[in-house]
Amino acid sequence: MSHASPTRPSARRLKNRTGSAIVIGLLLLIILSAVAAGTSGMLTSERRAVGDLEAGVDAYDIARSAHDRFVANPTAWLPGFTPPTWVGPDSALISRPRGSAWVSVQRIRPAVGQSSALYLVRARALRTGFQNGNSPTAERIYAQYARWQGGAIGALSAWTSLTGITKSGGSGTISGVDACGVSSPLGGVAVPAVPGYTQTGGSSVPNGTPNILN
Repeated sequence: MSHASPTRPSARRLKNRTGSAIVIGLLLLIILSAVAAGTSGMLTSERRAVGDLEAGVDAYDIARSAHDRFVANPTAWLPGFTPPTWVGPDSALISRPRGSAWVSVQRIRPAVGQSSALYLVRARALRTGFQNGNSPTAERIYAQYARWQGGAIGALSAWTSLTGITKSGGSGTISGVDACGVSSPLGGVAVPAVPGYTQTGGSSVPNGTPNILN
C-alpha cells in the first residue's frame, strides 16, 4: 500500500504564501509611493501659494511707499511739477529695495473759487527678484486723490519765544516790519507776560507793531 508524501501539500501552501506576500508588498509600495507623491505635490502647491501671497504684499508695500515718498516732495521727482496750473500727466520711477514703482500724476480738476486743484496720484509697483515657477511677477497699484493747497505760516512776530527772551545790550535788530512792504508789520518779539522780554543795557531793540507782544 502506497502513502502520499506529507511534504507536498505543505510545499504548495508555502509557495502560494510567498507569491501573495510579493503581490501585497508591491501593492503597499505603490500605495505609499502615490501618497508620498501626492503629499509632495500639495506641499509644493502650498509653498507656491504662500510665496505668491508674500510677493503680492511686498508689491503693495512698494506701491504705497513710492506714493508716500512722491506726495511728501513731488518736485523732487518731477521738477516740472508746478501746481496748481500744472496739468500733466507725467510719471517718475521710484526705486525701492525690493522693487520699483512708476508714480503717475494727472490733474483731475483745476482750482475753482475756494476749491483747490485736484490730482490723481497713482503708483504701479513691481516686485522684482522673486518669481515662483511660472507665476507672473507680482504687481500692485495704489491710487489716491490729492488736493494741492498752498500753505501759509501765521507768524506772530519776528521772534516768538514761549520761555521769554533775555538780551544783553542794545546792538542788533529785531524787526517785524516787512522790508518789501507787502505784508503788514508784525510784532518785534512775542513772549508771555511772565517772564517776558528782558534787556540789559542800551535802547530797546524790538521793533514792530507792537514792539513787544505779550
